[in-house]
Amino acid sequence: MMRQISIHVIFTGGTISGVIEGDSIRPEGNLAERLGLGDREDLCFNFEEPYRILSENLDAGHLLQLRDCVAGAADKCDGIIITHGTDTLNYTAALLKHIFSGIDIPVVLVSAAYVLSDERSNAKANMDAAVAYIRDGGAPGVYVSYKNPGSGERALIIPGDRLLSPMIGSPCFFALETGSKGRLSAGCGAVSLEKLIYDEDLFRDIPVGQIRLSEKSDMILRLAAYPGMCFNSDLVTDRTGVVMLEGYHSGTIGVTEDLKSFVAYCRERKIPVLLSFLNSQEYEYETVDAYRKAGIIPVYDIPPVALYCRLWLIFSNYTEI
Repeated sequence: MMRQISIHVIFTGGTISGVIEGDSIRPEGNLAERLGLGDREDLCFNFEEPYRILSENLDAGHLLQLRDCVAGAADKCDGIIITHGTDTLNYTAALLKHIFSGIDIPVVLVSAAYVLSDERSNAKANMDAAVAYIRDGGAPGVYVSYKNPGSGERALIIPGDRLLSPMIGSPCFFALETGSKGRLSAGCGAVSLEKLIYDEDLFRDIPVGQIRLSEKSDMILRLAAYPGMCFNSDLVTDRTGVVMLEGYHSGTIGVTEDLKSFVAYCRERKIPVLLSFLNSQEYEYETVDAYRKAGIIPVYDIPPVALYCRLWLIFSNYTEI
């Protein structure tokens, strides 16, 4: 007799669970039934719904609830599927990837660009790929299953910390494909922080239920590059532990006198300034050397959202930083 593969499905809301009411979308109804997640000869499903939200409303409390749900189901099934909205999909995926770095089963996040009743929806394709990955003995870890709408390709299984943020207004996600992490920079008193950033086993020795996530991430000052940018030292508070700059797509930022003064101000207060992200397999622009000389520490091969999530976890759990 064929052994049934047990899959635990955690519903959290999002567009994938949405129905259209009037002119708006809201998460409603029996998603298991609408997705056709019924037991069969080779599969059995268990379901859980800790909360039902549109994912733009995600906060630390929801993430900790989800952590506990995954931890509670991990030793009782062959794999876990989490349905999730697309707006904060890459945040949850990256956080769970870091928290569950030692998990022994695959955990796959599934979302949709459009509601199930929309013919453009990729919900079923994403769910089918996630189920198949678990059924076929996919590698342990945290992943996202995603097929870009309109593409002829199948849904990809993407590691949770490799998902790039989609362009505003676009339903498409892409994976960061790049070299190995681990180029450490020197100076600025941030070597210990850098080691934590690149340490894949950072939380493996901490019981999952004891991994904290602060309600607010006010220890991280996150700034995105744009032409005419102004660097205001008043944004640096007594709570600031790190400044995270998001450069342009090639990992650069304009090195102005304003930026140099801002970095010097942070260095005086022993606050490292990081810039995400550079691709270790590509040639660097001359501006990279300029901002490195100014005291900015480049971060390699980690997308901005994944870096932010890692910093949030580091500062929530390592108070000596």
